[in-house]
Amino acid sequence: MKKLLIWDLDGTIWNGTFVYDGTAVKIKPNISHVLETLVERGILNSIASRNDKITLTEFLKKNSLLDFFVFPQISWDMKDVSVQRILEKVNVLPMHTAFIDDDAFERGLVASRFPEILMLDGSKEENIASLLDNEEFKPKDVRSGSGRARLEALHTQEQRDSEESRFENRTEFLKSCDMVCDVHRMRPDETSRVIELINRTNQLNLTANRYQPDEFEVSLECCHVFVFSLKDRFGEYGIIGVVILQETGRSFIWIKDFVLSCRAMNRGIEQVMMSFVRRFASINKFRGMIFRLNRTPYNESIQRVFNEFGFHPEGQYYFSQVLEKINCKVPEWVKLVES
Repeated sequence: MKKLLIWDLDGTIWNGTFVYDGTAVKIKPNISHVLETLVERGILNSIASRNDKITLTEFLKKNSLLDFFVFPQISWDMKDVSVQRILEKVNVLPMHTAFIDDDAFERGLVASRFPEILMLDGSKEENIASLLDNEEFKPKDVRSGSGRARLEALHTQEQRDSEESRFENRTEFLKSCDMVCDVHRMRPDETSRVIELINRTNQLNLTANRYQPDEFEVSLECCHVFVFSLKDRFGEYGIIGVVILQETGRSFIWIKDFVLSCRAMNRGIEQVMMSFVRRFASINKFRGMIFRLNRTPYNESIQRVFNEFGFHPEGQYYFSQVLEKINCKVPEWVKLVES
């Protein structure tokens, strides 16, 4: 299932070449409908185009297309370089990405660097029209309205990135963001969002569990489900983290799930989450924590995080640590609120 579609412009979004034809290029039929539907399905769109950024941006804006795209890369750089930048900005894995371009050379170039990316021929209008019928672009776990919210959240992230470029170092920028992280027990109206977050998160998902809605609540016997949301001076991130703790009748509490959205990476939020969990375990008289790590090709990031927390292996799959030896601290730039 794809989470991101990267578009070429010349010959793909429109017929013609902008550097020669200028505003006389003809936007292909139903492009807006296709983009809008992909957004509604929770699929992000971006651009990798070798063109002049200023004139292309203005043209896209004039034709009400620019807002469909996140982190568009319009420059004279090679397209594999542009694709790399987009993946880093959006925090989507190549396996969850598709690239559409009318030029076989450009598709081959990107494929040689990212063989996991799905390549699509954008030269034929019927190929674009059939995108919406492609099973790769029909996710089954997207809540109504969540795709538009995700798009708006990434537009806000573009503002953050622009602002950060004005600071000499990242720490000073983070201090300026006025971040507030709220934690509370999951409410009934948050269940679908929690399931969606767990099922869609790969890189920062400790146990890589996947849930069906009808089995999720059944699986929560003797569990505590905590939801983390984040906001800063730029806007609301919404729900970005979930921790599910299970009591087993032993002195160590079980970490059933520890999930953080990639949208909140590199902000110290994993430290905030673990600090809260450690405090909760201490108040409830647990000696420590234990979990079963499900290693995947994609969750090395969360493995490194828990190594830094100080968890040590108990056999091949299990990791544990007593509370007083867990290394975590709420960063000075985040205010933690328990509601």
